[in-house]
Amino acid sequence: MRKNVFNGMVGLFVALVFGMAGCGGGDGGDSTPATYIISGAVSGNILDGVTINLTGAATASATTGAGGNFGFMGQSNGSYTVTPSKAGYTFTPSSLAVNVSGANVTGINFTAAVYAPPTYTISGAVSGAVLSNIIITLSGDGSATTTTNASGNYSFSSIADGSYTVTPTFAGCTFNPVNSAVVVSEANVPNTNFVATAHTPVLILSDTPAVVFVGEQLTFDASASYDPVGDPLQFWWAGLIMWDYGRRGNSQSFIGDSWGYNWFDVAVPGGWDSYGPEATATFTPDFAGAYRVRVHINPDGPYGINESIEFVAVTPLQDNGNGTITDTITGRMWQKQDDGNTYYCGEAIGAVHEPDGQVWQYNPNGLNVCGNLSLAGYTDWRVPNLIELESLVDMSSSGAKASLQYFPDTKGAEYVTKIFIPNTRVAGVDFDTGETNTNGGLGYVRCVRN
Repeated sequence: MRKNVFNGMVGLFVALVFGMAGCGGGDGGDSTPATYIISGAVSGNILDGVTINLTGAATASATTGAGGNFGFMGQSNGSYTVTPSKAGYTFTPSSLAVNVSGANVTGINFTAAVYAPPTYTISGAVSGAVLSNIIITLSGDGSATTTTNASGNYSFSSIADGSYTVTPTFAGCTFNPVNSAVVVSEANVPNTNFVATAHTPVLILSDTPAVVFVGEQLTFDASASYDPVGDPLQFWWAGLIMWDYGRRGNSQSFIGDSWGYNWFDVAVPGGWDSYGPEATATFTPDFAGAYRVRVHINPDGPYGINESIEFVAVTPLQDNGNGTITDTITGRMWQKQDDGNTYYCGEAIGAVHEPDGQVWQYNPNGLNVCGNLSLAGYTDWRVPNLIELESLVDMSSSGAKASLQYFPDTKGAEYVTKIFIPNTRVAGVDFDTGETNTNGGLGYVRCVRN
């Protein structure tokens, strides 16, 4: 009971003191001017730690506590401005005007919000070889990525003031400019444009030995950069048999367009290979000759770009040491050294002119160059047919187009065969060029047996 009386007396004393201060003095003899309180609070995203500045008739500074409250005591009559501030926040209102006139001023309140700086847009377009799906990268004071649309346009939104670099990328393309420096300063930045240039894909075909054996399986590997339009590369393989004048024919016919080159197919699963930047093909040359293998990729069509590789296939031979040479694939045995004489084709194979001299016909009673040959204990020698004789061609030879290691006496001239084409001429092989011809003139004979 005595505690309550004491608290009441203290309260009365404080009230009297503040009342006297607010009234401007005591018994009329006190000249101290009256002062007052300016107070309020901050609410919103932040409460404590907000700096409150008082300017005007007097200056002062206060900081809000945990509840957001603040107050300035001992302020005289006059006009003031109260302004809150804290880094990273904005306040509504940004400041308040206060007029102290004989009384405390309360309710000077503010609402705090997290500061959201204004943002802008960087935009542009890509023109040229490629428009859509180009990756555009933003770096610098901020980072982002986007892709161009079907028309080549792109944009970055919500970009704050700062320094940036815009860079386009797309496989198989270069851009002008390579990148673009952009400064955002309180405004959108349009027309950050680029021009795309497509590079022709680089195609690489694996090496192959210059000389291979007939019957040897070869593997060809091709690799290339991606198609500039972003599609999987398509590979198409083809082969060219050079100096081919009938090698795919039988013993009585020629194959080819006007005695021209023949194309062959190489083994690629599915024909077209659309499995990415690499493809593999295999091929086995089945007779002697010069070959070209070519691979195409088609950025704009089947023949967009190609690479080729050339090699020579030779028949694997074995020297028997008895004046004969054996073809190790077919088992045919050859006369190592011809007799050095030349014969008219008709004489060699048993054919004569018709009376008009324009055509050849078989003559079973004609000269048989090889029929009387006895060599290495064998007497069943004969004149070779065209395909057999062509198997001895070696297009890698710098002299006569034959395997001179095995047939050192080969002349750079025609050797005759028993191929006879009615109403035309007799075919032979010119070992000067490795080509088949039908000149019907004099030629050497190299005998063969099975």
